[in-house]
Amino acid sequence: MIQKSEPIILDGCFFTIRLTRGLFAIVDRHRFDEINRYRWKAIRSSHCIYAARRIIRNGHEITIYLHRVIAKTPAGMDCHHDNRYTLDCRESNLINKTKTDHAAEHGRPG
Repeated sequence: MIQKSEPIILDGCFFTIRLTRGLFAIVDRHRFDEINRYRWKAIRSSHCIYAARRIIRNGHEITIYLHRVIAKTPAGMDCHHDNRYTLDCRESNLINKTKTDHAAEHGRPG
């Protein structure tokens, strides 16, 4: 069972959230209490590891990604990690993009 995080302050402006696999996600200090209400896991998705949690909605398990929550990413769009470190979920590192633009950012066909 994952324990909720005690805040670890890095550079006085952001905190870490404890995940599974001994990993941590980085979040802005002002978002810590909101985010830390939940237990987050390190989930492998294709080629990256993301901070996420799974919930049951309407009888189906869905995955909620921390970076999409923080960036308020609309359905049908992608959330890009500007520094490409997928566990850095600070607002300044997240950019909502169209799927085509996001694919181009990573050198993939849209």
